[in-house]
Amino acid sequence: MDQRPPLDFSFIHKQLRRKEGVTLMLLWHEYKAQNPQSYQYSQFWHLYRQWCHRIEPVMRQDHRAGEKMFVDYHTC
Repeated sequence: MDQRPPLDFSFIHKQLRRKEGVTLMLLWHEYKAQNPQSYQYSQFWHLYRQWCHRIEPVMRQDHRAGEKMFVDYHTC
């Protein structure tokens, strides 16, 4: 049975979007300090990436055709 505490991926995702230079490595170090028997970095990264691929980004915008140009790129 897995004794590791669950990861809060939505919190991790929100922290990574901050502008203060938060990285996945930094968040893992904080998680590891609180939970010594937790995931190693490679598994932490892998689980986060799996979670990222499951969320679907949605951004609805009303605009007239030809009025604006939108560039779509994925950050996860």
